[in-house]
Amino acid sequence: MKPLHALGAGVVVSGLLLAAVPAANASTGLVIGHCSRGGTVTLQLQNSDPGLIEAGFEVDHVKAGSIWTVTLTRNHVTYYRGAQRADTTTSFSVDRVLRAARTNLIIGTATNKATHDICYVHGVI
Repeated sequence: MKPLHALGAGVVVSGLLLAAVPAANASTGLVIGHCSRGGTVTLQLQNSDPGLIEAGFEVDHVKAGSIWTVTLTRNHVTYYRGAQRADTTTSFSVDRVLRAARTNLIIGTATNKATHDICYVHGVI
């Protein structure tokens, strides 16, 4: 795996300041983010077949059965928006294969409206 690089000092989401996390910047990378109430969010990015990117977004260590609104974007264009329910292992994931652009900034957010928990992660591949 190639080195991870930081992108900025912080991000404001719904009035909550979240610390910036390292972003993947290579042919493959794993970025670990944080949730405002103690969970963990990860973004796995990988160049697969020529012209394609595999993007895996996972939230872990959250309450089993909790419902989350997930938004995933590439270069500020939404490619996934939907609801996910944390399973009995207290996690959920969304995996997609995307067409690669010259630069691919992937941003993932998950929001639990019941607890106001917000998870954020971003990576560049």
